[in-house]
Amino acid sequence: KRMTKEGEILRYWTTAANACMVPGAFTNETSEGAVASRGVIAASAALRPSLRHISQKIQDADDRGANKLYGPVMRMIEAVVKKLFLTPDNDGTSGVEAGFRSACIKFLEIVTLSCSSKAELAADRSRRKGTNTDDFSIEDLPPGHPVITREALESIADYAFTTLRGLVQIGGQVKIDVNMLSESMLSSDIDNLPSSAIVSILKPAALAYLEIEDSVQGAIKDGNDESEEVSLEFKIDRA
Repeated sequence: KRMTKEGEILRYWTTAANACMVPGAFTNETSEGAVASRGVIAASAALRPSLRHISQKIQDADDRGANKLYGPVMRMIEAVVKKLFLTPDNDGTSGVEAGFRSACIKFLEIVTLSCSSKAELAADRSRRKGTNTDDFSIEDLPPGHPVITREALESIADYAFTTLRGLVQIGGQVKIDVNMLSESMLSSDIDNLPSSAIVSILKPAALAYLEIEDSVQGAIKDGNDESEEVSLEFKIDRA
């Protein structure tokens, strides 16, 4: 009974966090941004306990119980990255306020660590000089489930890490054209796995940041000034 109640609470938690990021709840942009930020904070707090609960359900051979929470968790992650990268402003680039962007960066960090191996998690613990019993890694996920696999979580972690690195290193200087991300999503192969919608958003964003990084490094090697505009396949707008 305790596990059943825990699962229900976590489902309500993740669903509520998801609802906070649905556009159009408020006509005032400031109010909507504040609610969305609270949704991302709630998502950050709910992710690890939800993944631990899913792992326990798989361990108990309760695939149905695991699926009931896994779907809302994947939709929650999708809602955050969609709000971050597919919210256009007036010039067509990704338009989110600084507070919401900061919350999203922290959320992507939690996603990356939770869906990575214990070796990478141990490195982060060492950096933070402490341990956390609430940490989760892909080794904590039992094998054998047909949909909830380590490979699915690891693919999310790979693209989330590259996207996170791009946001931290050059996110303040450039904005990715939302239309280019949308076109990349439409042209990518998407299967029916719950994690595929997340990868379809993170992958083109990660590739865009990699191309920006490669182009800037190439320009520097060629002797160009760092402040010069670099021609990129992905359109960017320098803030």
